Amino acid sequence: MKTKISTDLEKRYNPNKDAFMLLNTSSYLDPRFHRLIHLDRDQQQEVRERVKSELIVIAEDCGGYEEDGEVAAMAKGTQEKTALGAMGDLFGNVYQGAESADASGRPTVDIGNVLQQEMLIYESETPLPTDSDPLSWWKASGSKYSHIAQLARQY
Repeated sequence: MKTKISTDLEKRYNPNKDAFMLLNTSSYLDPRFHRLIHLDRDQQQEVRERVKSELIVIAEDCGGYEEDGEVAAMAKGTQEKTALGAMGDLFGNVYQGAESADASGRPTVDIGNVLQQEMLIYESETPLPTDSDPLSWWKASGSKYSHIAQLARQY
């Protein structure tokens, strides 16, 4: 009986099918199952890449981001002045790589790096218990993961 069920599920949800990616992307966006422990490493990476590409599309549709936006604050993090602050002032953004300038000379943020950071923070969250309500969690945590929350709403 188990073999029949397994064979049937394999036919329906083959990793090469769109349904497989849909189901696992939905699992990634569910804070109870976002670690994707049911998949092997290659499949996990494939799902994460798909999520990131969808997040980039959403971010670009919103019109891009500049230095004064919420994304820039997230990319910079909280930087305190320290004794090493002079080195940061001296070298500026040479080694950070997340920022560049647009045609007008205003700094812009590489949205890919920002989204990658948001995903890493989200993935480090402790999974919710399986009997928890993921919609309530997203309502409470949506501002912390604004881009991922927007994609989760779509799914």
